[in-house]
Amino acid sequence: MKLTREKLPFLLGLAGVFLLAVGTVFLPRHISRMLDSGRLNRVTLADRSNFSYLEQSSGGIPEDAHALSYLGEEDNLTLLSSLDAEDARRNVNLLDAVFWEAQTASESGLLPWIDLDPQADGGVLDGTEDAQYGEETAAESTAMDEDYDAYWVSQIRFVEYYSLSYDSDEDSNTRELLNLWYLRFSDGRNFDYFFLVSAVNYRIYYAEIYNSESDLHAELAEQRFSSEETSYGTDYDYRYFDDLFLNGCLTYYNETTDFRYVEGKSSNSYLGMTVLHFDDQTVYVERQAREPQGRVPWRGIAVGFRGLAEEMQQLRK
Repeated sequence: MKLTREKLPFLLGLAGVFLLAVGTVFLPRHISRMLDSGRLNRVTLADRSNFSYLEQSSGGIPEDAHALSYLGEEDNLTLLSSLDAEDARRNVNLLDAVFWEAQTASESGLLPWIDLDPQADGGVLDGTEDAQYGEETAAESTAMDEDYDAYWVSQIRFVEYYSLSYDSDEDSNTRELLNLWYLRFSDGRNFDYFFLVSAVNYRIYYAEIYNSESDLHAELAEQRFSSEETSYGTDYDYRYFDDLFLNGCLTYYNETTDFRYVEGKSSNSYLGMTVLHFDDQTVYVERQAREPQGRVPWRGIAVGFRGLAEEMQQLRK
């Protein structure tokens, strides 16, 4: 009897530990089942003002241009990922896609010519090589483009991935989402390129081009606004670059139903602006001049949806 009394506290403690272990393992699931069974086959109503949905933007040009108007509001923009040059080079598919998208925009006339020849003065291939070496075959042209592609990949400086969210105009309980890539390519000598593109289809929303070709565009604009005619700055040249930019906008953003071109003036912040109409929505694409960046000596041309030139400066900080 004495031995049993001495062991009683120990036995009670042991029993308590056992019950605690059993309860920890089995009790939560039983409680969960009881709660679920109590709510099974029941509908609960909640006030929609207490929550909101997050939906991906439709991806249309007017919708994306509207979304980008919220870029300047810091609470709406979130940096999800930032890659330096070494890490960015591993994302070959992204860099290739942006390269070909930029080529398309350049060939359409939206952007200054950007075919890159590392050996050429200014880094721009101006077409005189064909006359020197004869007409190139399709295979040679493809090989040359692939060389440029590889050169771009090697000259990436950074890649940043952003998420832009904003309140929907159609539903107060919905926030819409637009994901963006922001990239910079530069060899620090001949060219410096910045691109803000869609993370879905790589469509270019904004670009800054610094090379010998963009320097020519900026020089012509400066001479035009100063009313001084130079050996290469004539009314024909001005109209040519206006038409080139207009046709580039119509070709690259090809869903438009109507358009209008607004010529830049010295009192404006832009060199020219194309007004694109999409049914009942309007998108403005501006072209501006930029001063040289860093070690690259060339003046630049910035092209993008209206307002982005100013808002993009916050991504440089």
